[in-house]
Amino acid sequence: MRRDQVDELIDRVIAFPLRFRADTLGRRLGLTEAVRRRLGIRTIGSVDMTTAERQRARKLAARERQRARRRARGAKPRAAYLEANSIKRAKPWEELGISRASWYRRRGISPRLALGAAQLASNPPIPAQRDLSGDALPGRSRIDT
Repeated sequence: MRRDQVDELIDRVIAFPLRFRADTLGRRLGLTEAVRRRLGIRTIGSVDMTTAERQRARKLAARERQRARRRARGAKPRAAYLEANSIKRAKPWEELGISRASWYRRRGISPRLALGAAQLASNPPIPAQRDLSGDALPGRSRIDT
C-alpha cells in the first residue's frame, strides 16, 4: 500500500470504527471460556458459552461465594438450624399429654409466631406513655369546658 492509501484507510477506520458485540468478538477471536477465565477477560464473549450460560455460571458462582461467606461468619444451613431450634421436633405437647393444637392455643401463640415470640420475650416492647392529666383534647383544661 502506498502512504496516501494507508492514511486514507486510517482516516476511514477512525471516522467509522467497527464495533463488535462481546459474543461476536469472542467468536472472531476464537476465545474459549477457559482462556477467558485464565486471562481474566470479562468484556469479550467466548465461543463455547452463550451470554445466558455465562450469566447463569456467574450467578451460581456468586451464590456459592455468598454461602461460603455466611458459613465463615457462623451461619448454619437451614436444615441444621431447624433441627436444633424446631419446636415440632421437641414435641412439648406430648410430655403434657395434649394435642399440638391445644398446646399452641394454651400458649396463646399461633404456630407460625412461636419462634418469634421467644425473641419478643427476651426483648419486650416499651409501652407507650399515656397522658394522665385527663385532658380530653390537647391544650384544653377541664375548666374550659
